[in-house]
Amino acid sequence: MFSTAERVERIEAMFANEPRVEATSFSGMTIDLCHTLGAQFIVRGVRNAKDLDYEQTIAAVNQKLDPEIETVILLADLEHRDISSTLVREQLSHAK
Repeated sequence: MFSTAERVERIEAMFANEPRVEATSFSGMTIDLCHTLGAQFIVRGVRNAKDLDYEQTIAAVNQKLDPEIETVILLADLEHRDISSTLVREQLSHAK
């Protein structure tokens, strides 16, 4: 719904007062971006068991590619677990 540049701009605006957060776009594998940036951690969020299953699979692949980069999986707060990109797109399409 939004271009990559628009999404990066929105994230930058949201975290404008947080110097530890950087928004960037890339193509390719996340593990390669970690190498480019010197990142030691990948932080992923999950809403439910289905998300967790998917993220654990991705984390296992990343660990095989580079065991030095750790994936941290965070559980969404209960109040945010029902929010999905599909739901947000639906709401935005009706707001216009």
